Amino acid sequence: MKEIDSLKDRITKLQLRQMRMLGKDLSNLSLKEVQQLEKQLSESLLSVKAKKDQLLMEQPEHSRRQQPRFLLRRTGLQVLMETATVNSTKHILMLLCT
Repeated sequence: MKEIDSLKDRITKLQLRQMRMLGKDLSNLSLKEVQQLEKQLSESLLSVKAKKDQLLMEQPEHSRRQQPRFLLRRTGLQVLMETATVNSTKHILMLLCT
């Protein structure tokens, strides 16, 4: 039972921490605690921005590698469309001639 109570207490603390990280339930915080929270959020934001920049830098390379596959698919679709158009035209002409 002690372990269950300990886990419940841990969950409550984590939920409170999450709420504070979301900017909610800040009324009981001291100035020092608010400053610590602000520092944590700033560091988190820097990490998120760094990851975004990394992904943006990798994106053109990824797009460049994907381009040949895209062109092959597009060419294949164009051939299918042209074939379908030719077949449809032939079918219509055959119906008109009969």
